[in-house]
Amino acid sequence: MVLHALAVVAAVAIFELAGGFGHAAARPAWVSSWMLVGSSAIASIGAWGALGSGGSMTGRRPAALALLLLLLPAAVFFWLTAWHGSYAEPAQKFGWRCISLTLSMGGALLASFTAVRWRTVAVQPTIQGAAAGVVAGACAGVLVDAWCPLVNSGHVLRGHIVPMLALGLAGAVCGKLLLAIRAR
Repeated sequence: MVLHALAVVAAVAIFELAGGFGHAAARPAWVSSWMLVGSSAIASIGAWGALGSGGSMTGRRPAALALLLLLLPAAVFFWLTAWHGSYAEPAQKFGWRCISLTLSMGGALLASFTAVRWRTVAVQPTIQGAAAGVVAGACAGVLVDAWCPLVNSGHVLRGHIVPMLALGLAGAVCGKLLLAIRAR
């Protein structure tokens, strides 16, 4: 829990250094509130699905994790873009800062997930690592969504979904290299 808490503190510090809630001040408060409620719910459900045991000593079945890998980014995309047109967005941006924020905050979370599960995964460590990476991206995305005032589909895809998928790829590599149980 200490490692997870440190990762969350790091993510909040990065969020605050980037401007915090004030950066999205152009968006109405009620929209921001509902966006955060939905993003938090999606990330929480994803974390439960990817990191929970599912009543098994070896974790969730690989098919369930593969489904999560498809549905979690899609849910985030559709949730964020559903708000497009509900307020006047500032000038359209590519998404470089959203990418860097998601990767830095999500990277800290993925590192804590990996450290806690170091060499403990007996079944499909690659897919379990990938699921942890996508969840780290979704969790980091909650703060990025609070920071970013843009919800058009091009920006959301580039700035929010692509880094989530990149963290999933990094998680797959970490899973293969670091999570698998090794023979002594």
